[in-house]
Amino acid sequence: MTDLPQIRQHVTVAAGQAAPPEDWWQSLVRSQMPAGSCTQGNSNCVASSNDLDGDGQLDLLLCSLNSEYALACVLQTRNPDGWYPAGTADLYSLDSEAKSEVSQALRNGQIQTRPNRRPELALPGDRRIHIRPGEEGLRPETRP
Repeated sequence: MTDLPQIRQHVTVAAGQAAPPEDWWQSLVRSQMPAGSCTQGNSNCVASSNDLDGDGQLDLLLCSLNSEYALACVLQTRNPDGWYPAGTADLYSLDSEAKSEVSQALRNGQIQTRPNRRPELALPGDRRIHIRPGEEGLRPETRP
């Protein structure tokens, strides 16, 4: 789709969130961002606008809820040249109940950030390794 009113029908703004700025919508229409299925005719997407990294600048999280057992999000931010993808977040292998719960939380604007307890590892060549905690690392209160 390249028609802004059509795209707006398929991208819901999360409850309690300000509508994305007009230049973000225009970037989405011009497909200057990896919007994935959010610009397709059968899309079901949610946009949430927050300052997620605490830098004082608006960030936009655009999540596609199209898949039956997963969701895919693109975090977008802008610099003087315009909006660009700053990262992605995916959640796979959701059963229908979990997918419904997560989708509803995104629609309701129930997004919170949590600081990483474990830092990223930096390697030569600007390579990074993200440490993903195991189940015990996510719930330290359950450790012996």
